[in-house]
Amino acid sequence: MEAWWKEQVPRHDGVSAPLADSQLAYAEEQADMERHISQLWSIKWAGARKLTQPILQATLGEEPAIHMEDVAAGSLDSIVLDIEDEEGGRGSDFED
Repeated sequence: MEAWWKEQVPRHDGVSAPLADSQLAYAEEQADMERHISQLWSIKWAGARKLTQPILQATLGEEPAIHMEDVAAGSLDSIVLDIEDEEGGRGSDFED
């Protein structure tokens, strides 16, 4: 989404200079917000990615890069997933 906001700036040719400045400032603010959200989600899910790596590699028949014995005891947070099929879908209601 960050790139999308940056792409919107030149689409407003022919507007007054004050309006063009306002649109540019708004687009830059939104792009910064999207970048920040992306960084937060990357950090938040880094642990899950690390923990699922051996499972995915084993599923693909590859040698895991890390082993669960290498993960410090007590360092795991719980991740609860509630997955339903498409007909029984629940919408987006995840919590922080």
